[in-house]
Amino acid sequence: MWNAPRFRREEINPRFLSVEIGALFQRFVWEVLSRDQDYAQLLNFAGAGKDGAIDLAETTEEVRSVVECKHIGTDGFQEARDRWREVARNIGSNLGVVI
Repeated sequence: MWNAPRFRREEINPRFLSVEIGALFQRFVWEVLSRDQDYAQLLNFAGAGKDGAIDLAETTEEVRSVVECKHIGTDGFQEARDRWREVARNIGSNLGVVI
């Protein structure tokens, strides 16, 4: 089984450490996705705090894509599940989507 590298402060290039790790993770996700031609116009809504569950978004004539990034900071299924349930509630509340 392949062990994915961890997104931890100790393993980040020191020149990036002045940025909050959650914002840095969001930037990383944006850089990866925006290189794909399917997300070439993906917008990064950088900024910490309550944002209505929209970190990255792209709207085309066919579809609107919304991405929420979560750097949880701990391992384990329970913590991840709890955080993503919170995201689902935010998406439902702020985007009018039933999940």
